[in-house]
Amino acid sequence: SVTPGSDLHRPDQTTEFSNLFLSGDWTCTGWPATMEGAVRSGYLAAEKILQQWGNPATICQSDLPRSRLTNWLGLLPSEKPG
Repeated sequence: SVTPGSDLHRPDQTTEFSNLFLSGDWTCTGWPATMEGAVRSGYLAAEKILQQWGNPATICQSDLPRSRLTNWLGLLPSEKPG
């Protein structure tokens, strides 16, 4: 299971090197280390590259809105990347 606050210890897609970007389920995505988290990480890395090239674009889609069932159960949305 995912430990709350674990995103604080996961690296962002950018690095100290201007031409090196990180991608993978282990990077900070706001999602746990899953296939979906890995795909999301790739989108976030692509956004960082486009931003650096002067062509900012949103590739990563936002999370779906909470459903009535989720609201009824009182479940909270996942942590968002900082």
